[in-house]
Amino acid sequence: MAWVIRVGLVALSLSIAPGAPAAGGATTAQTASTPLDRVLDTYVREGHVYYRALQSERKLLDAYVRALDLPAALVAAWPKAKPLAFWVNAYNALVLQTVIDKYPITGKAEDYPAASIRQIPGAFEQRPHRVAGQTLTCERTHSSSNTARSTGG
Repeated sequence: MAWVIRVGLVALSLSIAPGAPAAGGATTAQTASTPLDRVLDTYVREGHVYYRALQSERKLLDAYVRALDLPAALVAAWPKAKPLAFWVNAYNALVLQTVIDKYPITGKAEDYPAASIRQIPGAFEQRPHRVAGQTLTCERTHSSSNTARSTGG
């Protein structure tokens, strides 16, 4: 039986931003967004993430997460809406990766459902990730997406 957990991923245009040409002529934005597009198209259906399948086939997600460590100056130079898409997509990808790293989740903390990412100690507040030239937690990445949203980009 395939288990799925309902999540609220924010779907934005994954065309993050124009960047410097990468190998094969693709821009860094195209290179960075393509794996996440494929992950979401393949493993998310009607708000349900198929974590077990994603966990066993995680190469695309891991490639996307590695590609998030772009130079901060590049992200800052993008046109207005692009940073918002970048930060929201980064947050979603990091949450997916955090879950599949510990899947299946079976916690005992009474404040959260047994299969919640909140059952993973430090998932949001302590686990470091490299995003836009910085070492950030999921919590800080989410704050960056909120900042981008409130500033219009």
